[in-house]
Amino acid sequence: MGVNTKSFDNASDMITFSRASGGYGLTKVSYGPELVTNGTFDTDTSGWSALNAVLTIVSGALRVENDGASFGYGYQGFETEAGKVYTFSIDAFPGNQNAVVRIGDNSYGALNKKFDNSLITSPVTLTGQFVATATTTFFRLSTTSNVDGDYANFDNISVKEVTYNSSAADATLKLIYHPNDVPRIEYDLDGTAKGLLVEGARTNSYKYSEDLSEYVWVGSSGTISSINAITSPDGNSTGNLVITGVNDPFSRRQNGLGVDSTISFYAKAQEYSFVFANNDNGAGWVCFDLATESIALGNNGFSGEMTAVGNGWYRCVATFPMLIAGNNAHMAIGVRENFGGTYTASSANGTSGAYIWGAQMEADPFATSYIKTENATATRALDLAEINVSNFINKSAGTFLATFNYSDPTNADNNYVFSGSSNARVFYNNAGNSVWQTYDGSAGTTFGAVDSGEVYKLAVAVKTDSNISTAKNGTIQTTRTVNTALMTSIEAYPLLAIGGASSSSSYQKLNGHIKSITYYPRRLTDAQLQELTT
Repeated sequence: MGVNTKSFDNASDMITFSRASGGYGLTKVSYGPELVTNGTFDTDTSGWSALNAVLTIVSGALRVENDGASFGYGYQGFETEAGKVYTFSIDAFPGNQNAVVRIGDNSYGALNKKFDNSLITSPVTLTGQFVATATTTFFRLSTTSNVDGDYANFDNISVKEVTYNSSAADATLKLIYHPNDVPRIEYDLDGTAKGLLVEGARTNSYKYSEDLSEYVWVGSSGTISSINAITSPDGNSTGNLVITGVNDPFSRRQNGLGVDSTISFYAKAQEYSFVFANNDNGAGWVCFDLATESIALGNNGFSGEMTAVGNGWYRCVATFPMLIAGNNAHMAIGVRENFGGTYTASSANGTSGAYIWGAQMEADPFATSYIKTENATATRALDLAEINVSNFINKSAGTFLATFNYSDPTNADNNYVFSGSSNARVFYNNAGNSVWQTYDGSAGTTFGAVDSGEVYKLAVAVKTDSNISTAKNGTIQTTRTVNTALMTSIEAYPLLAIGGASSSSSYQKLNGHIKSITYYPRRLTDAQLQELTT
């Protein structure tokens, strides 16, 4: 590391990051020690307290029983640190009344609620994450009743601190929910870092994305054997086992959006390995063979891709452009015995099927990260990342290097990796083509074509009012002798957006991963640009 060079190894060292909702990401995760005392109730109720309730052990679980005509409850406080993320798990079993589970900053669980399920009508394992806001957080366990003697049961209660993007030796790769304002650093299955995920806002218009048995999923073809048949990609037991009909594929649909649409879902082979997405058109299908990782199309204008996410699961993505699809009024997903869709002739045996989880429908020509839904559609807020470079920018010269990928196969959007004002666009492209460039307020300097879905290394080197060079993947793309003002424009507007057009931009997001951004406070040579981008 040379003079006047700073090195930052983590996205949180200098970057200000926000997102007004949670989001899922495939990242390396490790967990701290258990924070709950006696959460398995092997012998007694030690560690737990009660208010207007009696705590006993019944069949190895905690029973919380009202002691008098009041809403009694059991509770325990555990140590937390404000701002840290924690994961929890609890088994809840209704007794003669429904069960209630709350997590909050006081023993009643009502202060700064982190979790509140007030109507548990059947045995369930509840899991989730929360961000602590106090030094002590509480579990509160009760029934929905205030009748003396009414009770509910609980077991296997756990809370641990979560470390995302972990370098710990025991870290595992997991598709995991990241709460508000927690950046998502994603990885490939081999453990290679893909980088910071930056996305625009998106809506999953499928309801009940993890439960195909719900009423919103229409169709009589095939059956749902279980909605808790297998461990799903997020580590919970919510994988749906679906079974074909006799000479009929399994198929379930919801109302479509009537626009260009992308369907995605996670699938794992059982007896059958063919899964599909289908629109209203008889030939409007995209089918995936999970055994051979191959894809067939009912119409050549459609497109599909599949990505392994571990443990035999794949994320399958199908795009249906309206110009070709003709009608996206209903969008289905399903399982078959061979390539095809909902309306393709089938010889399915009526006893075999596959696993499906995490269905998503988006009004765009490409898929984004998973958005969980229940009884309504859900929107993931946009990612906002920025860095203030005023303390170290050199207005006389500089070099920027970025390694990234992005998703925009139809070149429908403007895409940005690093940018400040309109006169300080370091790495970006305009909708309508895949040519990327840098722009200093008067002229653009090109990097050439940068294709969606591929990883690229781009570099731009500038000597103010003198010259500029760009490089891509080891090759110099452009060298110009010109009065460039890129560095002085950055000095004037030093708050730079990462993966966006500007720090305040609510659109023009990268929709991809930024593995690294490097700044050198000098104009590197063209030979050095070639070496750094190789």
